[in-house]
Amino acid sequence: MIVTLNLPPAVEEAVLTEAKEKGVSVDDLVRDLVLSARPQSEYQELSPDEWIRRFREWVHSHEGLDLPVLSDEAMSRDPIYADRGL
Repeated sequence: MIVTLNLPPAVEEAVLTEAKEKGVSVDDLVRDLVLSARPQSEYQELSPDEWIRRFREWVHSHEGLDLPVLSDEAMSRDPIYADRGL
């Protein structure tokens, strides 16, 4: 499909510059942007109460999976920053 865009000069220049910096054609840059665009999630349209209900349903769906529990040390920030002397 071929699409023609009428962009303000400043936007056109920014697109051309970005494509040049990335070493791709403007067509490829715009195609990637369009393909990476996601349709609006259904979760954005849910009421807060419905979102909470679905979240809790998801949490409870993991009950009984016998998943390992992280140790207190693994949950602590200390091991992460130990090498930095903080």
